[in-house]
Amino acid sequence: MLGHSRGGNQTAWYASELKEGSPVKGTVLIAPASNGFDYLAADYKKRYEVDLAPLVEKANKLVADGKGDTMMENVDFIYCQKTSATAASFANYYADDPRMETTYILKEFSQPVMVFAGSEDTVVVNLEEKIEALGEKENIQMSVIDGADHFFRDLHAEDLADETVEFIESL
Repeated sequence: MLGHSRGGNQTAWYASELKEGSPVKGTVLIAPASNGFDYLAADYKKRYEVDLAPLVEKANKLVADGKGDTMMENVDFIYCQKTSATAASFANYYADDPRMETTYILKEFSQPVMVFAGSEDTVVVNLEEKIEALGEKENIQMSVIDGADHFFRDLHAEDLADETVEFIESL
């Protein structure tokens, strides 16, 4: 399995819940989201000049009241300014859940995993240090693609693809 950014976090989360005997033999995570709620809240405040916590509280209340489909209008959501999002989507994306930080999941991860980071990534920051903080884990390989940003454009995508093929062939 392979996932990028928030999808990388979701891929790790899904893979961590697979039962023994699963046909999945390894996981590739490309710049997986690894920022906890405190980082998200600070980034939201910096980006939109709005406190995130009251919005999450409002979204969670709507969900708890069975109104998760209610549209939150004129709200900043992910990278979209003054847009609309359902309360359920808002609550889910900005959940204060430790599993939203990929390294939390990888602590107990047992299958082979390849993690890619871009040296110029400004979206998922300090990923290499966070992976290193997990200590020696034989199942985790880390590759930092020099010059790549969060999206691994141009020749960086080729480097990423080549290393991904090598990882898959090693399984």
